[in-house]
Amino acid sequence: MRSMVTTLVDSLIRWRVGWLVLAAVLFGFAWSSAQKLSFDRRIESMFPVDDPRYVSYQQVHDWFGNAETTIVAYDDPELFSELGLARLQQLHDELLAVPGVAGVVSLNQIRRPSAPLDSRTLLQQLEQGAVSADTLRGELVSSRLYRERLVSASGESAILWVELERDDPDAGIQTRASALAKLRKICLEHRPVAMLAGGPVLVDEVFTVLEQDGVTLGLASSLILTLVILVLFKNLRWVLLPLLVVQLAVVMTKGALQISGLQMTMVSSPLVALVTVIGVATVVHLTVRYREERQSAEAVEALRKTLTHVGPAIFWTCVTTLLGFAALQISHVGPVRNFGLMMSIGSGMVLAATILLTAGCVLLLPRLLSDRPGEAWFEGGVTAALGGLIASVKQNPGRLLLALALVLIWGVVGISRIEVATDFNENFRQSSQIVKSFDFLRERIEGINALDVIFTVPADAGVPMEETLGRLRELQRELELNPRVAQTLSVAEILDMMPGKSAESRNEETPPREGRTNRWLPTLPSFQLNISDSTKLATIERFEPGLVGKLWNRNAQAFRVIVQVGHAPGSQEKLAILETVEGISRKHFPDAQVTGIYVMMVYLVQHLLADQWTTFGLSLALILITMSWAFRNLTLAVLALIPNVAPIVLVVGAMGWWGLKVNMASAMIASVSLGLSVDFSIHYLWRFKEEFRKTSDVYEALRRAHGSVGLSMVLANLALTAGFLVLLASSLLPTVHFGLLVTVAMLGGLIGNLAVLPMFLRWRYAGKTLETSTPA
Repeated sequence: MRSMVTTLVDSLIRWRVGWLVLAAVLFGFAWSSAQKLSFDRRIESMFPVDDPRYVSYQQVHDWFGNAETTIVAYDDPELFSELGLARLQQLHDELLAVPGVAGVVSLNQIRRPSAPLDSRTLLQQLEQGAVSADTLRGELVSSRLYRERLVSASGESAILWVELERDDPDAGIQTRASALAKLRKICLEHRPVAMLAGGPVLVDEVFTVLEQDGVTLGLASSLILTLVILVLFKNLRWVLLPLLVVQLAVVMTKGALQISGLQMTMVSSPLVALVTVIGVATVVHLTVRYREERQSAEAVEALRKTLTHVGPAIFWTCVTTLLGFAALQISHVGPVRNFGLMMSIGSGMVLAATILLTAGCVLLLPRLLSDRPGEAWFEGGVTAALGGLIASVKQNPGRLLLALALVLIWGVVGISRIEVATDFNENFRQSSQIVKSFDFLRERIEGINALDVIFTVPADAGVPMEETLGRLRELQRELELNPRVAQTLSVAEILDMMPGKSAESRNEETPPREGRTNRWLPTLPSFQLNISDSTKLATIERFEPGLVGKLWNRNAQAFRVIVQVGHAPGSQEKLAILETVEGISRKHFPDAQVTGIYVMMVYLVQHLLADQWTTFGLSLALILITMSWAFRNLTLAVLALIPNVAPIVLVVGAMGWWGLKVNMASAMIASVSLGLSVDFSIHYLWRFKEEFRKTSDVYEALRRAHGSVGLSMVLANLALTAGFLVLLASSLLPTVHFGLLVTVAMLGGLIGNLAVLPMFLRWRYAGKTLETSTPA
């Protein structure tokens, strides 16, 4: 092993110019590919394609249309005046003219409940005196079909449903982003200002912010880390080296992703920042050791000794970091898996960039730039504090154990209190426009969250259409008795627009719930009272198929019920609603499926909490195996992991105590933090065993390790903290929480490796020499 390290180090130093040339070639090759790396904006990419609920979700699009829907709403106290309806018509036309908009549904095209056969618009009927403003308002506000779908219950807010053409990257159709940008502009310019919300808007906003974060956060982290390194080492050469390592690693990572066909996802914004801090932390350890060796040797020899002693530790730290991210591959959430793969590649690229660049950057042009790193003004104080810490570890091991036990207990209790974030808008700051739009709609629409209940009644089953529609109405009536269900919509509401027995009998048999009325259908001409539902359906399908096509598919004999549910604050409440809706639906139609984006998101985030611990367990196992192999000692590997696991339990438990909900980013905290934090243990153990080999005195070896690698750990942690705190500037809360929590976990890991790990090493090596222990 050591002969192989020596050979590699010699080749790196001897052929340093050639390695720099190779790095430049790889950079140029990867650069063009990196520029083509794109984001996968499809919300479908978040779900496993074989998930039964995802299959049902796709079935909805196959049967009832492939468009995606957003909502536009605004307040207008004069909505039902001629001027108000004219404003609505103008907004309707502007939205419909946007390329990528498939259709707009608003009060402008609807039929009055009392005159469903009148083809004039509401504005025309108002202008021609067919109805008064007060009567029109009363009719529509009391209508089951329109209230809180196209008009608020107060009658002072207009609601428009905008259908977007779905992107199809394979066919070269990608219009959603540009369409939403134009819709935002129209809404902002409208007077009064209109609000834009809905699933496609939320997803588009996430990726817009991600693209901005990918540039701004990466640049900010590089600038801040440059300043940190300049303060720490006061040497331009040792500022350039980490920057070059990071830039080469980032470009090669992005190039590899693009070549392999991967795309950036919803949780990819920390990619550049993470690669940056990993690269900088790696170079910091090299810098501190090189400075130490340079005091007694010339540059070439000092670098040879540095790479020989620190190189293996750097290799194993990159491997454990890679494995920590690789553990995310077993997650149920697509973006989390992709992010794990991306960061695994990134960790490997940091190692490759370090190998290619270090010798050349340190040794070339010695007359132009000094190769001697300086010292920060506070290093003396840090070294003294580390010496005091190791003395305290020797004198008070019981207190350390007690503190460790309290941390674990507090964290475990907090973990039991954790909840998951099930509202997609919880990804944004409360001050953001997207949250304001959502709150605006929630105040005006009782059931802003929509579920789809779908079922089939095959024609060969011999069930008459009248019977099926009767069961459908029974289903809706029972669903609406649930206090969490605001209202439902099916083809039955469309049929009831045409006069007949079913509409009249439904109004008599269905008791109105408190605060609403079902009597939206006034006196009808007597000659129309005997029209059957099947006749109505055939007539509507023939002349206006768009009215029923989104709720009934003749070819598949499939029905769709849109169930609008109120806001539920927690994941368990949401699950209870979904289970209730599904149970009621299957009582009436045994093959009924409950689906939709709302349903998908609720069940998706349930995987996050379980994923956090399964990925952490895999990460723990992989790193344990790797460290056992690296140190040829299972006991040592176990002891090294304990100081790193405790801070993670503390941080995840703190999420429960502080009410921070688990989202797609924070679900990665445990495995990612372990992969990063254990790097400190590897560097510390490598130096401790080196010193123990020289002295055969445990305490002296610990003291020397604290004064050397302990200092580099503190400096590296400063760099890590600076890099991760940059993520706090993101507009996405998952990114903010990720940066904050990983920073805390890293600080906890630093303390654990400088306090708890030495205590374990004293016990492990007490009375032993290197020959009686397993050599590295």
